This record gives sequence, C-alpha cells and structure tokens, in this order.
Amino acid sequence: MTASPTWCAPSARTPACRAFARTGCATRLREAGADHAQIQALLGHTSIETTARHFRVSPTEIADLIDSALDY
Repeated sequence: MTASPTWCAPSARTPACRAFARTGCATRLREAGADHAQIQALLGHTSIETTARHFRVSPTEIADLIDSALDY
C-alpha cells in the first residue's frame, strides 16, 4: 500500500480540503473541454451556479482570450 500525500491524510480531510479538490477537478475538466452540465453531474450539484463557483481561470486562458480579442 502506498502512502497518501499529506493533503489526503484523514486529518486533512476537512470541508476546505474537499472544496479545494473539487475546484481543481472542475477547473481541469473545464479546461479539457468537458461540458458544464457534465461537470455539474459529476460534482452532484443541482444548480449550475454552484458548479460555476468551482471554476478557476488559468493565466494561460486569460492570455489566450486577450490574444483572440486583439486579433479582431
């Protein structure tokens, strides 16, 4: 059996730790092109607004958005 990372230790499984993991998961799925409704279902949310709180925008995405806006 392998050792769990510190942040996965039972003593670290707090609501804040779970929220951090859910945010990371939702963000990576969105960046990979997953549909928001799919992410909502995976996270078990009834409202897309709750799911949207877990999305974060990476600096690369911001730079790409600015570049595409400047191309017009």
